[in-house]
Amino acid sequence: SVRIGLEKEGGEVFREIKVTDVLRVITDCYGSKYIKILKGLAHQQQIIATVACLESTKVVAKSLTLERVYGAYQRNVHALNLAFLTMADFKEVIGVLEHYGILTCAKTKLKLIKMTVELEDVQAAFGEESFLHKLK
Repeated sequence: SVRIGLEKEGGEVFREIKVTDVLRVITDCYGSKYIKILKGLAHQQQIIATVACLESTKVVAKSLTLERVYGAYQRNVHALNLAFLTMADFKEVIGVLEHYGILTCAKTKLKLIKMTVELEDVQAAFGEESFLHKLK
């Protein structure tokens, strides 16, 4: 951390600047590194990343499971009249998303998923004009 002096009446006051403060400024100025990664994914990967991110906003921490995301994925893809992946193929895509750092999937029995990417990054990557905006 770095200390920056801010002048106030009656003397100098110091405020500590943390790495998270610097990262927030960089992200605000240049955007998240995940936006470019998300835009470069195949369509099924984009759908799964979006659905997983949306589902993560609906549950409490440490309760988002692979099965829950797969169920939401199936519902969304069915609603859009698209073909959906088998569970085995779905798990492979989860592995790809994990490789890109978009999420992590625990190797436990429950297969808990933790999102690394924020919903704002997903929305910024795909925008309003994308069919991904129709996912729920």
